[in-house]
Amino acid sequence: MFDRVIVGVDGRPGGHDAIMLAERLAAPEAAVTFAHVCGAPTAAGRVGALSLPLQIEAAERMVGLAAKDSGLAAKPSVVYESSVPRGLHALAEKGRADLLVVGSCHRGLLGRTILGDDTRRVLSGAPCAVAIAPRGYAAGVPTSLGLARIGVGYEDSPGSARALEVARSLAERHGAVVKTLSVNPPQDDASQELAAFSAGVDLLVIGSHALVGFLFSGNTSRYLARHARCPLLVMPRIRSDTLMRAHERRHREQQRTPEPAA
Repeated sequence: MFDRVIVGVDGRPGGHDAIMLAERLAAPEAAVTFAHVCGAPTAAGRVGALSLPLQIEAAERMVGLAAKDSGLAAKPSVVYESSVPRGLHALAEKGRADLLVVGSCHRGLLGRTILGDDTRRVLSGAPCAVAIAPRGYAAGVPTSLGLARIGVGYEDSPGSARALEVARSLAERHGAVVKTLSVNPPQDDASQELAAFSAGVDLLVIGSHALVGFLFSGNTSRYLARHARCPLLVMPRIRSDTLMRAHERRHREQQRTPEPAA
């Protein structure tokens, strides 16, 4: 399903959580990149400029070790960019990635996804699907035991149809069952229903930014990223030209369908 995967690593627990989740979601022969974004030097002036090569060298060593120790045939990559989300988005666009996996902030309640600013901003404007691993996912909390139950937040929209398609593909690979939760406005109630629903599944899949409807707004995605009790997979927005081609294809199929005999 996901053939080109980028995993954000930083040498902290959140990066290990992201690696574990990427192992669950990446296709068996996926091209996986472990990426670390080096920001601007903490020191100013000449001292900061001199420290940059050392910072990049340390980052390359850290990412290389993470790739070597993982269960994935991953390629290490270090990006120099002042913004972590901007660096990851640029790398995803350049590599035409279909999945970006990040971990949550290491602070917070056990098993709860607590977002730092960087993780929260990764959701905004990402060029591909984004998966967020909850705190402690790699350390053996219940959500890290496998993907036996995959949940889908569903409304009648193309984004929901795509989320359900992805969930079924992952379920087939993992021998899992798919559970759906149909939700209706208002948005706040839907977000809370989905957060409660996430406690009974091993992965929650939702669409993003539907052109119609309410569920897949940025606010809902961010709420679930903060409150979901399992990993969250947010599918990218379906572009209007893609929707137009899908409508045209369905119309052609309907035109070819013979009328039933009287």
